[in-house]
Amino acid sequence: MGFESPFAAPSATNVYVPNDALAKMITVDFTRNPDDFTINRYTQVIGNLPTKTGYYKRLQPDQNARVRDTTFSLWPDGQPAPSGAWNKKLFTNIFYETQRRVWPWEEGEQTIDQSTIDWEVTYANMVGQQSMTEQTELVIAALEAASWGTNQIDVGLYLNTELSTTGAYLDNGKDSEPHIKRVFGAAEVAIKLGTYSALKPSDLLFVCNPNTAFRLGLSQEIHSYLGRSQWSMDVLTGQTSQGIRDLFGLPPILYGHEVVVEDAAYEPTQPGETRAPSFVLPDNVAYFVSRKGGLKGLAGRGTFSTVVRLFYGAENNYESRYDSWNKLYQGRTWYDSQVQVSSTLTGVRMVNLFAP
Repeated sequence: MGFESPFAAPSATNVYVPNDALAKMITVDFTRNPDDFTINRYTQVIGNLPTKTGYYKRLQPDQNARVRDTTFSLWPDGQPAPSGAWNKKLFTNIFYETQRRVWPWEEGEQTIDQSTIDWEVTYANMVGQQSMTEQTELVIAALEAASWGTNQIDVGLYLNTELSTTGAYLDNGKDSEPHIKRVFGAAEVAIKLGTYSALKPSDLLFVCNPNTAFRLGLSQEIHSYLGRSQWSMDVLTGQTSQGIRDLFGLPPILYGHEVVVEDAAYEPTQPGETRAPSFVLPDNVAYFVSRKGGLKGLAGRGTFSTVVRLFYGAENNYESRYDSWNKLYQGRTWYDSQVQVSSTLTGVRMVNLFAP
């Protein structure tokens, strides 16, 4: 026997059968466009590699700037020209191996055919976001695992040593003693010396998460900086083409460097567990990275990019099908990739930005 409602007097809310027709016009979802992910702003992609495994060469930069003294290159008249047999660049082979990763979805025929929601589009967007979130996690994991050596700055230790004080951190500088500017300068010098000035300050991007950006944006130093900069009205109104709304109070250019707020967030729990969303890039850490040459790199060409994403074949692939035998709609996004920090000489890792 079917469902039978109790007898009731007619009213404005019970003389029709409720349905989900509104779902055709309104569906609450928070899927992020894969093209909007921030890693595309600070990493370089080298796609369509011919093999899944291989090597690329890392050339030692020292020889480019090796000038022992200004008499070494002299060539006196009547003497044989000095031999260049000693003047060779050293290199090492860096191994790469891509791994294929897939984010699939599957739904029954009857569910798809009877629903007012376009589940094929919804699921395609969902796995696209999952894939790009994972790729962001792989980038941040590579940055965290890299050996930074002298290109890692403990901000609290550095500032307190330089200023012979205590309690100095990135967010408590002021107009007369700008802590952010001092740390940025130290990072620039480290990269200049490491690359023998092959990179300019304008080649370097400052990358942090929203919590870090918001905390820096509240500092007196940033307020003083904005008060004298062309970005002051932009920060107040949010009306810029650089996406200032996504920078949490920071200007798009800070002390000559483009600001990139890595805002990718992930959910580590299983369905049904208490939500625990977090940003992929942790708090209290930031990076300077280079992406000289833009997003797209070419296999076989030199790169100045700090982080490279190597792809066997295309960068991201989406496929869907209908399984007539099992009456299922299926789809998946997949990629075959590896993330590598090509050289820590082109970047700086900054830790201990704020007081514990």
